[in-house]
Amino acid sequence: MMEIRISTLFHSLRLKEIELTSDFPIKKQEEREEAREDRARLKEEARVAAEIAAERERLDKERTHIVNALKAIQTSCTNDPSLEEKLASIDDAIARNDYRAANIRAGYVYIISNPGSFGIDVVKIGLTRRLEPMTRVDELGDASVPFRFDVHCFFFGTSFQPLETRRSTGSGFFRLTGEIHTPKCA
Repeated sequence: MMEIRISTLFHSLRLKEIELTSDFPIKKQEEREEAREDRARLKEEARVAAEIAAERERLDKERTHIVNALKAIQTSCTNDPSLEEKLASIDDAIARNDYRAANIRAGYVYIISNPGSFGIDVVKIGLTRRLEPMTRVDELGDASVPFRFDVHCFFFGTSFQPLETRRSTGSGFFRLTGEIHTPKCA
């Protein structure tokens, strides 16, 4: 009678090959998801850069009008404190805009809920680089949801993706359809 045996080394190598073969499609899917996220991030950064540039242009134009008005008033030897206050507020807005342009990764993390969309006791944690974060919430609300979103909080960070990751990795969090959710509202 013939006796056939598989060596332990061959068996362990074969198991390793099977493991690597099964891991390959998972790794390819992860790479595709990372590439998709990178494309989405680059698209969002380009859109935000255009929004910041448009806001800067608008603020510069408004500042020029106010400076010209102040010069005209000063030539008539009068003073208008409301225009000076408006100029100071525009200078502050320009400084904030320049900060956002220099720190393109700065943005807002938001926590919203909508019982008609997500269900009761479920919140959405998202992020936006928009200058006005409520515009993102309004966009989400325009997406055929039955009720307006309830905004629980916004918080600003200079690098908001780690903020969102930290906030969403707490105990009890899980994902629904690729978005980070928590089962209980805090």
